[in-house]
Amino acid sequence: MSEKERPFFLNKAMYNMQIAPIFKRENFRPKIIFQYALFLPFQLPFPPKGFITHIISQYERLTFSFEDKVIDNQMLIGSYREGKPINLHSAKTRVEMNYFTSNKVKNNSIDDNYISDVFDNLLSHLNKIIVSYVIKTKDTSVYKVTREMLPPNILCRYIKNLDFDMPEDNILMLHNQVPYIKDTISIDEFLEIQQYAMFIKNGINPFVISEEFMLGAKRRYMEGNYKEAVINAQTSLETFLTTLYKHMCLEEGKTEQVIEQQLSFPQYKGVTQFVKDKFKKRLGGNWDIRDRSGWIGKWHLKSNKLRNKIVHSGYEPNYQETSESIHAATELRLYIVDLLKKKSQKYPKCNEFIYKK
Repeated sequence: MSEKERPFFLNKAMYNMQIAPIFKRENFRPKIIFQYALFLPFQLPFPPKGFITHIISQYERLTFSFEDKVIDNQMLIGSYREGKPINLHSAKTRVEMNYFTSNKVKNNSIDDNYISDVFDNLLSHLNKIIVSYVIKTKDTSVYKVTREMLPPNILCRYIKNLDFDMPEDNILMLHNQVPYIKDTISIDEFLEIQQYAMFIKNGINPFVISEEFMLGAKRRYMEGNYKEAVINAQTSLETFLTTLYKHMCLEEGKTEQVIEQQLSFPQYKGVTQFVKDKFKKRLGGNWDIRDRSGWIGKWHLKSNKLRNKIVHSGYEPNYQETSESIHAATELRLYIVDLLKKKSQKYPKCNEFIYKK
């Protein structure tokens, strides 16, 4: 294979020159190597082609190499007829991640799930390197990455018994967020958007902010920003609850001043106490946060507790936890809306706000 067709920096010659001497001193001989190549969404300005090695156990080693690629970006300034585009030079970093193991791996066990698990292990250690760089340099343009922040598909392969001439090439699918051109919306939908923009401008619907937070949560989830997604989903629900409570109280004849006092410390004692005290007597339904079969209990476990764990302990939620958090917050909101609909005679304006979306 020619140098132009060389898919990985770590080939047989590079292994023998740079990696093998280190492994020989450690009395470590790998039986299989897994290799992955990807581009980060930013530049990590490390010296090119050097290796960072992590010793995971007596039987495992990881290496990472970094190389910047200069990219031409066209700057669009908004002209109706673009002339010659303005090109801006930027860079993104290509990372090559290698997993070495001296354990025997059965051929029939190397499937897509196995290759994916090895990648997740490498990505976790790559993020440790990224965090180390950010803390030492204070470079806020760099951040931890998740699968959803990377290209949908990446190059990978595995090599058995150091036989670089017979690699098993593969493509690993990281996610399905593939860019595409959207269908143009209809004229009727366009007119509805125009009308709703006026509602927002004039502050007609007070529930818009909570809807924004939830859509932001879903966007963050798709981008792989799991912490922000969970926090936004929980903020969306809390904003919805306080807005709904305020407008139910207004329909009951309470003044703005009284309502604000009830929503302030010490009367307001947290969201869990708030929902138990303020909604059951008004809307009915199940508001027992200990009941895991109901949406209030599922929300408390999957969304509220997870949000607190993130904010107070710096916990890093995973893909599944984030999905369940957003789902629980969304379903609790729908449950409350359903209860509210049954009280449409008592709270007609709140129902009008909700169904004017």
